[in-house]
Order: sequence, then structure tokens, then C-alpha cells
Amino acid sequence: MIAHLGPSFFTKYLYFAGAGYADHPCLILDRRVAAALGHAGWNSLHPAGGWPAETYERYCALLARWGRRSGEVRPDLFERWLFDNGGAG
Repeated sequence: MIAHLGPSFFTKYLYFAGAGYADHPCLILDRRVAAALGHAGWNSLHPAGGWPAETYERYCALLARWGRRSGEVRPDLFERWLFDNGGAG
């Protein structure tokens, strides 16, 4: 464990370890993303963090589903949209 670097940082590490490959399953999950999901009605994420691995896994699966259903949008682009819109509200 690295002092002062929590789960949000670790999800960034996992995402960037994927080197931008579209089929890499890891996404970034931080407070802004959690807040945007909460605004959309996905209330299992507390915006302050502290999410267990199972919650992160469900989040990644959710965005993968969105990507498959869209047929065109990669899951990390959904994550980016959530991040950009998570500060509102």
C-alpha cells in the first residue's frame, strides 16, 4: 500500500496498465464517476469511495454492457463522460 493513494488511484493504475487497448476490462472509478452514476440512479456507489472489489467489478461490467449495447462506444469513453459530468449536481 502506498500512503495517501487509495482505491481511486489504483483503478487509474489498472486502467493505464491496459495501455489503451479497447478490450482491456479495467476502468477508472473515482468520486466524480460515482457521483454521475448516482445521478443516473445507480445508487450502490457511495460518492466518498471505499468501494469493495466486487463493486468495482460490477461497475466495469456495467460499462462493458453499455459498450456492447451501443455497438460503437468503448466502455472507457462512457467512463470519461461520467467523469466529465460527475461534478454537476
